[in-house]
Amino acid sequence: MNVNDGINGIIKKIYEARVVIIRDIVRNVDIDSWVLPCFKAYILNSITLRLVSCIRKGKDVDINRLTSRIRRLLSSKIEMLSNICQIYREVLMNNPRIVVDIGCGLGLNLSITQAYIDKPLLLGIDKDLYFLKILKKLSPETEVILADASMLPLRNDSVEAAFCTAVLHELPNLEVITEASRVLKNNGGILISDVVLRFIPSWLLNIIRQLKVKLGLEPETPYTLKQVKSSIELQGMHIIKTYTYWKLLAIGIAVLVARKESCNLGLGQ
Repeated sequence: MNVNDGINGIIKKIYEARVVIIRDIVRNVDIDSWVLPCFKAYILNSITLRLVSCIRKGKDVDINRLTSRIRRLLSSKIEMLSNICQIYREVLMNNPRIVVDIGCGLGLNLSITQAYIDKPLLLGIDKDLYFLKILKKLSPETEVILADASMLPLRNDSVEAAFCTAVLHELPNLEVITEASRVLKNNGGILISDVVLRFIPSWLLNIIRQLKVKLGLEPETPYTLKQVKSSIELQGMHIIKTYTYWKLLAIGIAVLVARKESCNLGLGQ
């Protein structure tokens, strides 16, 4: 299969592959019933991302090899994924009706939302038109929007829940957090997840990021966990949960859930 087979061919391969992987991984794993739909969404997203990446580069796709690779990768991360899926409960527990996924890619967070919320209005925002076209095929009910994460084309106080995962490290600054706070309604929740660093000076990372931009390269430099937390709190949002998985001494994955509070509530604290 190559890129000329088109989006419909991609969709067909996605559905063929996901049946096998979900069956083989989930069958032998003891997972909380609430977590299971979220876990399946992660599996599907992993398949889709790798499949689309290969096809976009014009590479042939070996479904058997692909499924075996993803099965190995996910099987070693079951506990971590289960913990992360539990955190989604914090954002979805208030049954949000309008949900935005900032830098949505192929819609992982929207898929998870659909598994728990009945007929929400789903908004997927990304600057990659190719991903948006595939997302629209996978989830026709999703409203896809081509836009920059740092300039959201949404009204103030217009959404009840927001997600921003695996996006921050690709941006030259953390303006996306300011924008997310702007569009969230009072008491709205946001889940932010990304690669983060520690024990490395933030000023050094800022210089590296700025240098890359000046050279015409993608910023692609992680922020420190402290930088992310500070940016969230600067917007008056209250961090209610933080989960960190440190893969190495200085690098890891962080998942944070914050809630936007009204001005009155904020002043009273």
